[in-house]
Amino acid sequence: MKVNTSRAIVFHAHTLEVLEELEIPDQLRTKGLRRAGIYDGVLAVIHFMELPSHYPFTLIIPQNVTEAILLARL
Repeated sequence: MKVNTSRAIVFHAHTLEVLEELEIPDQLRTKGLRRAGIYDGVLAVIHFMELPSHYPFTLIIPQNVTEAILLARL
């Protein structure tokens, strides 16, 4: 069954670190939207700026854009 809708939209810091081997995090960052934290309005505020990472944020990017970047690199 072919699905044409996005199923994944967020990259976390460690995933971007793993993708450094493919040299694509910068391409993803230019196409995505960075968020330094999560606020759900009720329960919690989670800040990522103190993560020991080059990527102290979540990166919101549509799956089809991610797939295109990966396909171009691979």
